[in-house]
Amino acid sequence: MAEFSDAQLFESDEYSRERSIVFAIVVATAFLSVVAGVATIMAEANLAVAIGLLAVGVVLLAVAGGVGIGELDAYLFE
Repeated sequence: MAEFSDAQLFESDEYSRERSIVFAIVVATAFLSVVAGVATIMAEANLAVAIGLLAVGVVLLAVAGGVGIGELDAYLFE
């Protein structure tokens, strides 16, 4: 098994603070979208709107994953 030092696990680069803020915003937005989709389904309202909200939430969670690991830094910060 590979050994990692604290410096490798908690590496801080020039965009780490901004990345954390963007990650938190995207995760919160994804959570709210999923909750709104579930609430729309539970209220037996428009099913198309509910499916759209759930899809947006899932896509935002995928984007949050990319932001969290730094894959989208080139698009966000440059």
